[in-house]
Amino acid sequence: MSYSIHKGATRPKLIAQIVDEDGDAVNLSGATVKINVGWPGETRIVSNGAVTVTSAPNGLVQFAFSAAQTGTARTYRGQFWITWGDLSTQATDVFDVIVKEIV
Repeated sequence: MSYSIHKGATRPKLIAQIVDEDGDAVNLSGATVKINVGWPGETRIVSNGAVTVTSAPNGLVQFAFSAAQTGTARTYRGQFWITWGDLSTQATDVFDVIVKEIV
């Protein structure tokens, strides 16, 4: 998965489906989801950002970036973190977040 947005933009929202190792949707009922976006060893542009679960049974989530978060054009790494009802946590695979320069 990768996601692209223009520098300084707040749309489109990042819309994703969280899947397991077999590619099946993860049922997010009773879970909360956060997102981290940055580059290893550098300050994150999003740290524990609140993600909206739009369809828990289908693992669908969305996140809206602020203009400040997309203020620098470059490629970042993103990762969702799921906290289950029993407080155990699970991380997704890392994906690219590409902030593109405005032409």
